[in-house]
Amino acid sequence: MRPDPRLLALLAAGMLAGGGAQAACEPVAWAWQAGAEHSRWQEHADSGRRLLQERGTLATLAGQATLACGGLRWEARLGVADGRRGYQGESSGGQPIRTRSQVRRLHWQAAALMPVPGWGAGWQVGAALGQARLWRDIASAGPVLGYPERFDQWQAVALLDHQRPLQSGLALQARLALGGGPAGRLLLQLPTADPAHLRLGASAVAQLDVTLLGGGAADAAAGWRIGLLWRQQRTGAGPAAPLWRGTLLVGAAAQPAIRQTDLGLQAGWQW
Repeated sequence: MRPDPRLLALLAAGMLAGGGAQAACEPVAWAWQAGAEHSRWQEHADSGRRLLQERGTLATLAGQATLACGGLRWEARLGVADGRRGYQGESSGGQPIRTRSQVRRLHWQAAALMPVPGWGAGWQVGAALGQARLWRDIASAGPVLGYPERFDQWQAVALLDHQRPLQSGLALQARLALGGGPAGRLLLQLPTADPAHLRLGASAVAQLDVTLLGGGAADAAAGWRIGLLWRQQRTGAGPAAPLWRGTLLVGAAAQPAIRQTDLGLQAGWQW
Protein backbone atom coordinates (compact mmCIF):
# COMPACT_ATOMS: atom_id res chain seq x y z
CA MET A 1 0.00 0.00 0.00
CA ARG A 2 2.94 2.34 0.52
CA PRO A 3 5.16 2.68 -2.60
CA ASP A 4 8.74 3.79 -2.17
CA PRO A 5 8.71 7.66 -2.34
CA ARG A 6 11.87 7.46 -4.47
CA LEU A 7 9.94 5.58 -7.17
CA LEU A 8 7.26 8.25 -7.15
CA ALA A 9 9.94 10.94 -7.50
CA LEU A 10 11.45 9.09 -10.48
CA LEU A 11 8.01 8.80 -12.07
CA ALA A 12 7.40 12.53 -11.63
CA ALA A 13 10.85 13.31 -13.07
CA GLY A 14 10.10 11.15 -16.10
CA MET A 15 6.83 12.94 -16.63
CA LEU A 16 8.59 16.29 -16.47
CA ALA A 17 11.09 15.10 -19.04
CA GLY A 18 8.29 13.83 -21.24
CA GLY A 19 6.64 17.25 -21.18
CA GLY A 20 9.83 19.08 -22.00
CA ALA A 21 8.66 19.84 -25.50
CA GLN A 22 6.48 22.61 -23.99
CA ALA A 23 3.56 22.21 -26.33
CA ALA A 24 0.88 24.89 -26.18
CA CYS A 25 -1.04 24.84 -22.90
CA GLU A 26 -4.80 24.84 -22.72
CA PRO A 27 -6.66 27.38 -20.54
CA VAL A 28 -6.80 26.56 -16.85
CA ALA A 29 -9.90 24.60 -15.84
CA TRP A 30 -11.44 25.29 -12.43
CA ALA A 31 -13.66 23.13 -10.24
CA TRP A 32 -15.21 23.30 -6.80
CA GLN A 33 -17.24 20.81 -4.82
CA ALA A 34 -18.95 20.60 -1.44
CA GLY A 35 -20.27 17.65 0.50
CA ALA A 36 -20.05 15.58 3.65
CA GLU A 37 -17.89 12.74 4.94
CA HIS A 38 -18.65 10.05 7.48
CA SER A 39 -15.40 9.98 9.46
CA ARG A 40 -14.16 7.17 11.70
CA TRP A 41 -11.00 7.47 13.83
CA GLN A 42 -9.55 4.63 15.92
CA GLU A 43 -6.44 4.37 18.08
CA HIS A 44 -4.86 1.02 18.92
CA ALA A 45 -2.27 -0.17 21.42
CA ASP A 46 0.80 -2.15 20.29
CA SER A 47 -1.09 -5.32 21.26
CA GLY A 48 -3.85 -4.43 18.78
CA ARG A 49 -6.40 -3.58 21.48
CA ARG A 50 -8.60 -0.64 20.53
CA LEU A 51 -8.10 2.29 22.91
CA LEU A 52 -10.70 4.67 21.51
CA GLN A 53 -13.06 5.28 18.63
CA GLU A 54 -14.59 8.41 17.15
CA ARG A 55 -17.41 8.60 14.60
CA GLY A 56 -19.06 11.63 13.09
CA THR A 57 -19.81 13.72 10.02
CA LEU A 58 -17.56 16.40 8.56
CA ALA A 59 -18.68 19.07 6.09
CA THR A 60 -16.22 19.38 3.19
CA LEU A 61 -15.34 22.03 0.62
CA ALA A 62 -12.65 21.78 -2.06
CA GLY A 63 -11.35 23.68 -5.07
CA GLN A 64 -9.13 22.50 -7.91
CA ALA A 65 -7.20 24.03 -10.80
CA THR A 66 -6.21 21.87 -13.79
CA LEU A 67 -3.77 22.69 -16.58
CA ALA A 68 -3.16 20.50 -19.63
CA CYS A 69 0.25 21.31 -21.04
CA GLY A 70 2.89 19.45 -23.03
CA GLY A 71 0.99 16.16 -22.93
CA LEU A 72 0.69 16.31 -19.15
CA ARG A 73 -2.23 17.09 -16.89
CA TRP A 74 -1.26 19.24 -13.88
CA GLU A 75 -3.59 19.55 -10.88
CA ALA A 76 -3.53 21.66 -7.73
CA ARG A 77 -6.15 20.98 -5.06
CA LEU A 78 -7.06 22.63 -1.75
CA GLY A 79 -9.66 21.18 0.60
CA VAL A 80 -11.08 21.84 4.06
CA ALA A 81 -13.31 19.82 6.39
CA ASP A 82 -15.02 20.67 9.66
CA GLY A 83 -17.32 18.84 12.06
CA ARG A 84 -17.76 16.83 15.24
CA ARG A 85 -17.19 13.21 16.11
CA GLY A 86 -18.52 11.26 19.07
CA TYR A 87 -15.67 10.01 21.29
CA GLN A 88 -15.63 6.66 23.11
CA GLY A 89 -12.44 5.86 24.98
CA GLU A 90 -10.92 5.46 28.39
CA SER A 91 -8.98 7.57 30.86
CA SER A 92 -5.36 6.92 31.83
CA GLY A 93 -6.80 5.01 34.80
CA GLY A 94 -8.84 2.73 32.54
CA GLN A 95 -12.25 4.34 33.19
CA PRO A 96 -14.62 4.59 30.19
CA ILE A 97 -15.12 8.08 28.73
CA ARG A 98 -17.81 9.39 26.39
CA THR A 99 -17.43 12.87 25.00
CA ARG A 100 -16.93 14.55 21.60
CA SER A 101 -14.14 16.03 19.54
CA GLN A 102 -14.19 19.04 17.24
CA VAL A 103 -12.27 18.33 14.04
CA ARG A 104 -10.89 20.66 11.37
CA ARG A 105 -8.75 19.53 8.43
CA LEU A 106 -6.77 21.44 5.81
CA HIS A 107 -5.29 19.51 2.90
CA TRP A 108 -3.44 20.51 -0.26
CA GLN A 109 -2.10 18.35 -3.07
CA ALA A 110 -0.21 18.86 -6.34
CA ALA A 111 -0.39 16.15 -9.00
CA ALA A 112 0.82 15.37 -12.52
CA LEU A 113 -0.69 12.76 -14.84
CA MET A 114 0.15 11.48 -18.29
CA PRO A 115 -1.88 9.38 -20.77
CA VAL A 116 -1.14 5.70 -21.44
CA PRO A 117 -2.02 5.21 -25.12
CA GLY A 118 -1.33 1.47 -25.00
CA TRP A 119 -4.17 0.99 -22.50
CA GLY A 120 -6.78 2.67 -24.67
CA ALA A 121 -8.58 6.00 -24.47
CA GLY A 122 -9.14 7.64 -21.12
CA TRP A 123 -6.33 6.00 -19.10
CA GLN A 124 -3.79 8.10 -17.19
CA VAL A 125 -1.09 7.42 -14.59
CA GLY A 126 0.65 9.92 -12.37
CA ALA A 127 1.96 10.91 -8.96
CA ALA A 128 0.96 13.44 -6.33
CA LEU A 129 2.49 15.08 -3.28
CA GLY A 130 0.43 16.66 -0.52
CA GLN A 131 0.23 17.76 3.09
CA ALA A 132 -2.60 17.39 5.60
CA ARG A 133 -2.97 19.38 8.81
CA LEU A 134 -5.66 18.28 11.25
CA TRP A 135 -6.83 20.06 14.41
CA ARG A 136 -8.60 17.86 16.97
CA ASP A 137 -10.04 19.34 20.16
CA ILE A 138 -11.29 16.73 22.63
CA ALA A 139 -13.96 18.09 25.00
CA SER A 140 -13.77 17.58 28.76
CA ALA A 141 -15.83 14.76 30.29
CA GLY A 142 -16.62 15.44 33.95
CA PRO A 143 -13.38 15.53 35.95
CA VAL A 144 -11.35 14.40 32.90
CA LEU A 145 -10.06 17.52 31.16
CA GLY A 146 -10.03 17.76 27.39
CA TYR A 147 -7.17 19.06 25.27
CA PRO A 148 -6.35 20.13 21.69
CA GLU A 149 -3.99 18.42 19.24
CA ARG A 150 -2.57 19.28 15.83
CA PHE A 151 -1.39 16.62 13.38
CA ASP A 152 0.91 17.34 10.40
CA GLN A 153 1.62 14.72 7.73
CA TRP A 154 3.18 14.68 4.24
CA GLN A 155 2.24 11.97 1.77
CA ALA A 156 3.14 10.90 -1.78
CA VAL A 157 0.85 8.68 -3.83
CA ALA A 158 0.79 6.94 -7.19
CA LEU A 159 -2.33 7.64 -9.29
CA LEU A 160 -4.34 5.55 -11.73
CA ASP A 161 -7.16 7.44 -13.48
CA HIS A 162 -9.73 6.37 -16.05
CA GLN A 163 -12.61 8.26 -17.66
CA ARG A 164 -15.22 6.49 -19.75
CA PRO A 165 -18.09 8.11 -21.70
CA LEU A 166 -21.51 6.68 -20.87
CA GLN A 167 -23.60 8.63 -23.38
CA SER A 168 -23.64 12.08 -24.93
CA GLY A 169 -22.88 14.63 -22.20
CA LEU A 170 -22.33 12.00 -19.49
CA ALA A 171 -19.13 10.27 -18.34
CA LEU A 172 -17.79 8.27 -15.40
CA GLN A 173 -14.37 8.92 -13.90
CA ALA A 174 -12.56 6.67 -11.41
CA ARG A 175 -9.26 7.41 -9.68
CA LEU A 176 -7.22 5.18 -7.38
CA ALA A 177 -4.45 6.61 -5.19
CA LEU A 178 -2.00 4.41 -3.25
CA GLY A 179 0.91 5.67 -1.20
CA GLY A 180 2.03 6.91 2.16
CA GLY A 181 4.42 9.17 3.95
CA PRO A 182 7.23 9.44 6.49
CA ALA A 183 6.83 10.05 10.22
CA GLY A 184 4.55 13.02 10.87
CA ARG A 185 4.35 15.43 13.79
CA LEU A 186 1.88 16.01 16.60
CA LEU A 187 1.53 19.10 18.78
CA LEU A 188 0.01 17.93 22.07
CA GLN A 189 -1.37 20.52 24.51
CA LEU A 190 -2.32 18.74 27.71
CA PRO A 191 -3.78 20.87 30.55
CA THR A 192 -1.23 19.46 33.02
CA ALA A 193 1.95 20.00 30.95
CA ASP A 194 3.65 22.39 28.57
CA PRO A 195 2.93 21.93 24.85
CA ALA A 196 4.84 18.89 23.58
CA HIS A 197 5.98 17.96 20.08
CA LEU A 198 5.58 14.23 19.40
CA ARG A 199 6.53 12.14 16.40
CA LEU A 200 4.02 9.96 14.58
CA GLY A 201 4.81 6.72 12.81
CA ALA A 202 4.92 6.38 9.03
CA SER A 203 1.58 6.36 7.21
CA ALA A 204 -0.04 4.31 4.43
CA VAL A 205 -3.09 5.53 2.51
CA ALA A 206 -5.51 4.22 -0.12
CA GLN A 207 -8.21 6.35 -1.74
CA LEU A 208 -10.82 5.69 -4.42
CA ASP A 209 -12.86 8.46 -6.09
CA VAL A 210 -15.74 7.68 -8.45
CA THR A 211 -17.29 10.72 -10.13
CA LEU A 212 -20.21 11.17 -12.52
CA LEU A 213 -19.61 14.06 -14.95
CA GLY A 214 -22.54 15.74 -16.68
CA GLY A 215 -23.17 18.55 -19.08
CA GLY A 216 -19.98 19.87 -20.60
CA ALA A 217 -17.89 18.41 -17.77
CA ALA A 218 -17.86 15.08 -19.61
CA ASP A 219 -15.93 16.81 -22.42
CA ALA A 220 -13.65 18.94 -20.17
CA ALA A 221 -16.01 21.94 -20.46
CA ALA A 222 -18.36 23.59 -17.97
CA GLY A 223 -20.70 21.18 -16.25
CA TRP A 224 -21.69 19.43 -13.03
CA ARG A 225 -20.01 16.63 -11.10
CA ILE A 226 -21.21 14.25 -8.36
CA GLY A 227 -18.82 11.87 -6.68
CA LEU A 228 -18.24 9.27 -4.00
CA LEU A 229 -15.01 9.04 -2.02
CA TRP A 230 -13.56 6.21 0.08
CA ARG A 231 -10.30 6.70 1.95
CA GLN A 232 -8.43 4.57 4.46
CA GLN A 233 -5.26 5.64 6.24
CA ARG A 234 -3.09 3.89 8.80
CA THR A 235 -0.48 5.73 10.84
CA GLY A 236 2.03 3.84 12.95
CA ALA A 237 2.58 4.50 16.64
CA GLY A 238 5.16 7.12 17.52
CA PRO A 239 7.95 7.02 20.12
CA ALA A 240 7.44 8.32 23.66
CA ALA A 241 8.44 11.91 24.43
CA PRO A 242 8.93 13.56 27.84
CA LEU A 243 6.30 15.96 29.24
CA TRP A 244 7.51 19.02 31.10
CA ARG A 245 5.93 21.71 33.18
CA GLY A 246 8.52 24.42 33.35
CA THR A 247 11.68 22.63 34.50
CA LEU A 248 9.77 19.77 36.14
CA LEU A 249 9.41 16.43 34.34
CA VAL A 250 5.77 15.39 34.82
CA GLY A 251 5.55 12.30 32.63
CA ALA A 252 5.79 10.98 29.07
CA ALA A 253 3.40 10.58 26.16
CA ALA A 254 3.29 8.68 22.85
CA GLN A 255 0.71 8.70 20.06
CA PRO A 256 -0.77 5.20 19.51
CA ALA A 257 -1.35 3.76 16.05
CA ILE A 258 -4.23 5.42 14.17
CA ARG A 259 -6.72 3.95 11.70
CA GLN A 260 -8.89 6.38 9.75
CA THR A 261 -11.73 5.56 7.36
CA ASP A 262 -13.74 8.19 5.48
CA LEU A 263 -16.72 7.77 3.16
CA GLY A 264 -17.89 10.92 1.41
CA LEU A 265 -20.44 12.30 -1.05
CA GLN A 266 -19.58 15.46 -2.99
CA ALA A 267 -21.23 17.59 -5.63
CA GLY A 268 -19.92 20.59 -7.54
CA TRP A 269 -19.29 22.44 -10.78
CA GLN A 270 -16.38 22.83 -13.15
CA TRP A 271 -15.67 25.38 -15.84
